[in-house]
Amino acid sequence: GYPSTLDGGKHYIEEGRFKMPWDQYNYTVTPWAELPQTIGEVGSIYTCQGFDLNYTGIIIGPPISQTPQTNQLQVNLDRYTDVEAFKKRDDLTDPAEIKSLEKRMIMNSLNVLFKRGVYGTYLYAHDPLLRHSLTSLFKKAGFSLPKGTIIMKERKLNKTWLIVGAIILAVIVLYFIYRTYKPEIDLLLDFNAHNKAKLLHMIRSHGFTDIFLLVALIGILNAIPGMSNSVVCIFAGLCYGPIVGFLINWVGNILGNSTVMSIIRKINLSKRVKKNKILHYLLQQKHPLIALTIGFMIPVIPSVLVNYAGARLNVSWKRYLAMVTVGMAPTSFLYAFGGDAIFKGNIRRLIGVAIAILILIGCYLLVRKIWQNHEEKAATK
Repeated sequence: GYPSTLDGGKHYIEEGRFKMPWDQYNYTVTPWAELPQTIGEVGSIYTCQGFDLNYTGIIIGPPISQTPQTNQLQVNLDRYTDVEAFKKRDDLTDPAEIKSLEKRMIMNSLNVLFKRGVYGTYLYAHDPLLRHSLTSLFKKAGFSLPKGTIIMKERKLNKTWLIVGAIILAVIVLYFIYRTYKPEIDLLLDFNAHNKAKLLHMIRSHGFTDIFLLVALIGILNAIPGMSNSVVCIFAGLCYGPIVGFLINWVGNILGNSTVMSIIRKINLSKRVKKNKILHYLLQQKHPLIALTIGFMIPVIPSVLVNYAGARLNVSWKRYLAMVTVGMAPTSFLYAFGGDAIFKGNIRRLIGVAIAILILIGCYLLVRKIWQNHEEKAATK
């Protein structure tokens, strides 16, 4: 949600080009809505309930969003920042009941705010899906905006330039990696049992800066749609062994996905991406957070789809980081483990890694087949 703390300071609500502070604490007997200076503030349930205003503009914040593929609203308590709203009651002990009442309280507050405007109410929703649905309903009802009304448009980032910039950055980092590891690469291309110890010593003598280059390249390649960082992840395991290689891969993949997640709402994705069957499957799961975590685990599922699904579901950063941390662990380890097996010439380990990856892909294909059968049965009903 938006920052909301009674500490005497100003905390702003920002949506696109809109930026305005929350209502400040009123130390006078005059109601907040009647103070002249409050025209530059955003009111709340505490300052607006009980007032009849000529017109109101209501911002439906991050905690309230539209459930994908439905016309229903959902409340995400993790994104609710008002610590004063929920006071403990000794008569309530059931966590499920408390959560249900908290959600109902939020919806009741929204209902109260909706009824403040006597002549009209302007609506804006933080959730892109809900905002789109409200706009569609407005147009279908035959309404038109009053002349001179300013439509607040959310600034979008240029997807093409972002991808081009990421590719250029990846090439630059790759160049520095090649220059740094050139002696090792030359020795690796002429690899034999005699120079194995020398190669291992040379690689392991690299410092943190060189490791950072690998982490950066893994993260950048992870963030570019259609690109694979598997070769670099294997190289990390080959150079630094299964443990350090795993950590390099893990951190790089987490950073890459987190970067995508932080900007994906500001990018206009193609209709092909939005109508992707895998995306539809991820959004329709009974336990979507588990589905997203598994989505990160399976190499053949594009991470951009998993991240976009997380954005559509309004997953909080706390939960997202938990999902991506758990989800990226298996493949990060498998690639590092495989790279170390290549260096040591351990065929058994290589076969084990290949089997593990095939099992992950097989699980995905099986689940997808089950889901397709489920959809076909639902369509015939």
